[in-house]
Amino acid sequence: MVAVLPVADPNIFSTAQRITLAQTQLQLAQSAPQMHNVYEAFYRVYAALNVRDIDGILKPQSNQMPIDPATENSKVLNGMELKAFAGQQHDAHIAAHLIMGMSPMMEANVLAAQLLQQHILEHVRIKAEEFVEADLFRNYGVDPDRMVSVIQKEGMVALKVVEFMQEMKNMQNQLSGEDGQSNDPVVQLKQQELQMRAANDQMDNQIDQQRLALEQKKAQDVLAANQARIQSQENIAMLRADMAQRRLDQLDQQQNIARMEARQNATQKR
Repeated sequence: MVAVLPVADPNIFSTAQRITLAQTQLQLAQSAPQMHNVYEAFYRVYAALNVRDIDGILKPQSNQMPIDPATENSKVLNGMELKAFAGQQHDAHIAAHLIMGMSPMMEANVLAAQLLQQHILEHVRIKAEEFVEADLFRNYGVDPDRMVSVIQKEGMVALKVVEFMQEMKNMQNQLSGEDGQSNDPVVQLKQQELQMRAANDQMDNQIDQQRLALEQKKAQDVLAANQARIQSQENIAMLRADMAQRRLDQLDQQQNIARMEARQNATQKR
């Protein structure tokens, strides 16, 4: 007896049913994007439609390299998930995404708004972790893990997250005008950049002053050493001259004694 196995899913009898199933999957994915791969859901819809060049229609997702916030704002409109990276200008990214979040396009695109909000919170988390790592390095050196436990570090990160969330809220209020001020976040970022440059310039000036003081001290030490060497040489020369003079005096004294003795002998002979 030969067993006959179906090649296709017996529950799917037509292309229309496959398309309907793929569309249903896409709707479910869009209703809970945090739990689904929306890109894959769209891909399966096109596959059910027998589209040959799907990669030519869907933009490939690449979250392996950092990109600027403007490009991220563009990608999120297409339902693409964004990724934050350590070392980025988190404040600039957050400000750009908050401004994008106030766009009417975002208000009409719930999925994009959710993805963008998740991305902003990821920037907040990484920024908090970087600040804590810097504090631990300053306080404990290159190996802070031996000094601070995991739970202590998590607590420090949590406190920083609250602080940065409050900063983000204040920025949102400024953008929406709820705080009664019209401060431009771009201007604020520029001011922060100027403050950082001023601090760096001050640090450079301090380093230059320390280097100049060190060079002056070296010059003074060299001058003092030269003066000491010259003084030593002069002392040696004076000592040698004094010893030579003493020898001359002794020689004169011996010659005088010899003359006196010669005179006395001559007188005695007479």
